[in-house]
Amino acid sequence: MISYGPGTVLRATVNGQHWTETLRGGAVSRYRARHGTLQLSHVVAGGSYELSHDGSIDSSGPLSLAESPMRYTCSGTSMQEFPKGGEVDLSRIAR
Repeated sequence: MISYGPGTVLRATVNGQHWTETLRGGAVSRYRARHGTLQLSHVVAGGSYELSHDGSIDSSGPLSLAESPMRYTCSGTSMQEFPKGGEVDLSRIAR
C-alpha cells in the first residue's frame, strides 16, 4: 500500500527551475520481485496529483501507478526503484 494522505509534497530544482508535485490519496497493488525486476499488477489507485513549475500549475489529474516492470536494488533498510525516466528512493520505517 502506498499512502500519500491528504497531501505529500515533493520538490526539485532542475536547471534553476523549481518544480513541486503534490500527491493526495494512495494506491494498492500486488507486486513480484525477481532477478532485480519489480512488476506491479492489480493496481487500484485513488487520489490526485498536481505538478507545478515555478509556482504555476503545469498539470494535474488522477493518481496512477505504472504496471510496467522496473529495475530495483536493495541494501539494508533502503530500496531504489528505477521506473522509466526516474529514480525512487525508499527507506523502511520501523513499526
